[in-house]
Amino acid sequence: MATIEIFPKVIGKYTLEKEKHLQLKEECFSILNELSEYDKANVENSKLHHYLNKENQNLFNYKQFEWFEKWIEEKCIDYIENTLGFYLQDGVIITDCWLNKCDASGEQFHHTHTNSYISGTYYVNYIKGLHAPIGFKNKDFNPENCVMQSIDIPVKFPTKYNSWGAFVNYDEGDLLLWQSNLAHGYIDNKEDNRISISFNVMPRYIHNQSYSFRIERQ
Repeated sequence: MATIEIFPKVIGKYTLEKEKHLQLKEECFSILNELSEYDKANVENSKLHHYLNKENQNLFNYKQFEWFEKWIEEKCIDYIENTLGFYLQDGVIITDCWLNKCDASGEQFHHTHTNSYISGTYYVNYIKGLHAPIGFKNKDFNPENCVMQSIDIPVKFPTKYNSWGAFVNYDEGDLLLWQSNLAHGYIDNKEDNRISISFNVMPRYIHNQSYSFRIERQ
């Protein structure tokens, strides 16, 4: 029998060079020390805090992160054009960017981002085996998906075709990119200071045969 795979999902992974990562890590710890009064506890778990995640706040408002914003923009353009195969007329814009700090027993419920085209996370402080890995949910096995297959039969053996989702291999200093309608989250974090930078991305110029408009960041 022959099998033919259709409609795969793809995660982009990029690695920042070590010296720049260490510089970024130091800057992030410094920002976290200054921003304790501006954090926002996650509504589902008090061990997870978001920083610069309120209206008109953005990590990239800090000048020391300008080079990192440009690096992310470059990688997003590469992912959209050379991996997904879509055309960008005028590059991308990072609409929001924030810091996350998750301590032991913290978690992030699986969710999607409806206000963006591409979402991503950069891992600032991440210890494999202790800090929880991000997982991506298969919408075909998501009870919240109204078009999921409704016939439920036992699994004979696990395959990528019957899995609830997937984990990807990554390390501290890696950037992950994915399409924003892909559900993602993590559970069972075992160690304090799981620190990451998350963000949303839109094409700077949206255009097709029916309409066009430009995106600006507040």
